[in-house]
Amino acid sequence: MQTQVFLNVSSSDVRGYVVWMPVTSFGKWEAAAHEQAWRIPDKRITRYYDAESHLGNVYAPLLHLTGSGPAWDVYMVFGPEARWNAQPPAPSFWMHQLPARRAPAEQLLDPDRMTHAIQELLGTEKKAAELEDGQDARLRGSRVTAGFESFGSSTPRNSSPRSITL
Repeated sequence: MQTQVFLNVSSSDVRGYVVWMPVTSFGKWEAAAHEQAWRIPDKRITRYYDAESHLGNVYAPLLHLTGSGPAWDVYMVFGPEARWNAQPPAPSFWMHQLPARRAPAEQLLDPDRMTHAIQELLGTEKKAAELEDGQDARLRGSRVTAGFESFGSSTPRNSSPRSITL
């Protein structure tokens, strides 16, 4: 999913942050996060490992997730106005791959909808329409952040997540 979105949104004004957390019974989570880093090779993405699931615990109530446990397998988009102050910023848009009992079904992950939300924040939808009309349009640069949280297992590659402390 992350690769698909970042392939479709080529703007250098987009940054992604992948945060792995120990939320499954898999064990050896940090090693698995290192092994999985290769799955998202885009240079605009920074990877983190949150050993205590701090970020997920902060975002679970902010996203109004039901049940217990951290927010994980959530994909959040933040506009250029987002600032982390005493409270974390609410995402401009978010989707998930959680069971229906934890999050709204209408926000189930759809890479096309996620791409559209990011493009909308960047203004590329308007830019594309203007360019189709033959006009010269420039994307003016505010940064858009796409935050991805995921976990999986596969073969190791080179690129390591950083530890995160919140």
